[in-house]
Amino acid sequence: MNIVKSKNPIEAWEKILENFLIKKPDWFCEGVGYNLTDSLFTYDLMVEIADAKFDPDFDFGKMFGYTMTKWTGLITNYLDLDVLDQAKLMIRKLEENKTVNRNYHIGFHFADNHGSGKGCLVGGIFSRKIGVENPEITVILRSSEIVTRLPIDILLFCRMGQYIYGHDNFSLKLVIKAAWANDTTILLYQNRKDIKELLKENCTDEVRRKKIRKSLKKLMTSDEAGYKTYGNSFRAFKVLRKDLGYKQKSMLASALEIGDWDGIPLPEVCPSILKRNMIKKTYLKFTEKYGLKLKLEESGEKKRKKLISFSSSEEDDMDDSELTPETDE
Repeated sequence: MNIVKSKNPIEAWEKILENFLIKKPDWFCEGVGYNLTDSLFTYDLMVEIADAKFDPDFDFGKMFGYTMTKWTGLITNYLDLDVLDQAKLMIRKLEENKTVNRNYHIGFHFADNHGSGKGCLVGGIFSRKIGVENPEITVILRSSEIVTRLPIDILLFCRMGQYIYGHDNFSLKLVIKAAWANDTTILLYQNRKDIKELLKENCTDEVRRKKIRKSLKKLMTSDEAGYKTYGNSFRAFKVLRKDLGYKQKSMLASALEIGDWDGIPLPEVCPSILKRNMIKKTYLKFTEKYGLKLKLEESGEKKRKKLISFSSSEEDDMDDSELTPETDE
């Protein structure tokens, strides 16, 4: 198993991508990884991120050509917000008394709300360990395209942790069964670092250096006809070829959140971010128009407001509890 240890999410992504870019021998030797046409694959990648604070200034729009539709699509497909709320209530209750609840492991599964997803995000565990100051989130990925998809997935995991814990003082672990990168899409890293210099200083594989340099030269000198029929390659072409008039809108990580519906009266079942945001917009417009302050249900010893009532759970078995949007089979 290949292990990447980093201080923060962006450092983790950079280390992974640069190992692909230079074709690190240990990652792509027989039985560990392989080269298939114009893509590299590696198996069983473990990523340990000590501090899950995502750089708020990382620009997904300028870097990859992403728009807000990409972020909203991730949330609507992979998250059941009702299940996430249930996890939040359970885990925050455990976190209230960390002296007693020094150890818990709450499992979860990602949803497939679109019904046509490839199941790249499988599930994970919210954990607290004895002797470890901060909680930890472990996420299991079936497969990950490491250039454009992995960084926005990591942001999603960070935002899930913030939603659950109410802060970002937690660590993150990723278990990726298969990680891969296309040799054209990986050229997007030119937006962050000089690829030629990076290869010159770090790549000992002469064949790899020549291949990536040739690919970069071709992309920067060709017209769009050679790339237009290939989705990810054309994305790299449009982002990097600023000389042809392509422009990408900024989309900073700081603007990408799951959502905040505290104080908004939601129905008992409301797993969709689109429906929640529509209700929030209507509610705020109504209360502002009529100057109303509606009183919400209160519960708990500290009389904290809550929006959704959940059936009580058995606390004795919380260490092995698993939250899943699917019904029991």
